[in-house]
Amino acid sequence: MTRLKLQTIAANMRAAVAQHDTGWTAAVLPGGLELVLSHQAEAWRLALRRERVYPSATEEAILAEVFAVPEGTEPARRSKTEAAKERQVRWCVSEFCWREA
Repeated sequence: MTRLKLQTIAANMRAAVAQHDTGWTAAVLPGGLELVLSHQAEAWRLALRRERVYPSATEEAILAEVFAVPEGTEPARRSKTEAAKERQVRWCVSEFCWREA
């Protein structure tokens, strides 16, 4: 996926968060990488998740850039297991959290 397409997705997600009362929005990229962008007060959160495999450092860096995550913000990594249709799903999550003034 091109950087321009990712920038468009990021802009659309930021606009969706601003327009809706939920405070969050989600998108799925080719290859199964799921994005969740949320905004509460001045706090932003960008979560990248994929089943069984963490997002790569390259994916983290590119998405942090296109979503305007402040430079130096490091992702926290965690895994989460959920029950889904007769099986357990292990999600691997990279999460950026930051504040905007």
